[in-house]
Amino acid sequence: MERFPLAPFADPKRHRLISEIIRRHSTNVADIRSIALNGLELNFASDVLELGCGFGFMAKAVAARISSHGKIIGVDACSENGPEFLSAVRSQGRDAEFHCQLVSGELPWPDQCFDLVVASYSLYFFPELIPEIARVLRRQGVFVTITHSERSFARLCEAAGTPLQEAPIFPLIRRFSAENGQDRLARCFADTERIDYPNQLLFERDQLEDLLAYALFKLPLIRPEAESGLSFSAPLREALERRLVEGEPFSIEKDDAVFHARTPRCL
Repeated sequence: MERFPLAPFADPKRHRLISEIIRRHSTNVADIRSIALNGLELNFASDVLELGCGFGFMAKAVAARISSHGKIIGVDACSENGPEFLSAVRSQGRDAEFHCQLVSGELPWPDQCFDLVVASYSLYFFPELIPEIARVLRRQGVFVTITHSERSFARLCEAAGTPLQEAPIFPLIRRFSAENGQDRLARCFADTERIDYPNQLLFERDQLEDLLAYALFKLPLIRPEAESGLSFSAPLREALERRLVEGEPFSIEKDDAVFHARTPRCL
C-alpha cells in the first residue's frame, strides 16, 4: 500500500468543519449520503463494516437505516476519530465498535459475515482490498462506496501552484475513481451500479475564509511539502484572494460517484 498524507483526517473537529463548508458551497444541494443509501433495503442489516470511517459522517446516516439491533464496526487509521465515530452511531440507537488500524492486506473477519460494507471517500486508499470486501460480504449484502472524479480539485491545485497531474491527490484518486470504479468492482462483483453526483464548490468574493480553510485542509494532498499547510497560508491566501477579486466566483471541481456492488464473485 502506498503512503499518502493522513494528517488532514486526524482532526475530527476540523474535518467536520470542512464537511460543513462543502455542504454550504456545493452547487448540488442533495445530501450525498441520501444519494448513496436511497433505494437500498437496509432494515435487515445487522452486521455492518465501514472502512475509513473517519469521524462518523457516513456512519450516522447508515445507522439510522439499519436494523434496530444492528452494529457498525468502524475501521480507521486515525485513532482520534474513534470517540466521534462511536458517538455518531450510538446517537442513532445502534451499537458500535471502533478499530484503529491501517487497512491493508487481509481483513480480520471470516467469510460472509457482513450484510453491508461501506467505504465513503476512502476506497482509493486501499483498492487492493476489493476482493477482501467481496469475501466478507454476505450473498444478499451490498457494498456501498463513494469516490471522486479524477478531474476533481484541478483549479485548487493550480491556485496552489501545482498542476493536477503532479499533485499526490491525482494518483490517489485514480486508484479508485468515478471513471474506473465500476470496472474495478466488476472483477469481484457480478452486479454493479454507478450513480453520478455532479457537483462543484462555488465561493463568492466575500467567502474567502471558507475557501482558504478548505484549501488548507486539502493542501497536504496537493503540495506534500506543505505538511500542516501553515507555511503556505499567506501565499495561498494571496493567490485565492486575487482570483476572487477578479470578479468571478472561484469554483472547485467536485464531481463524485456512488457505487453499489452486489453478488460477490469470489463466493
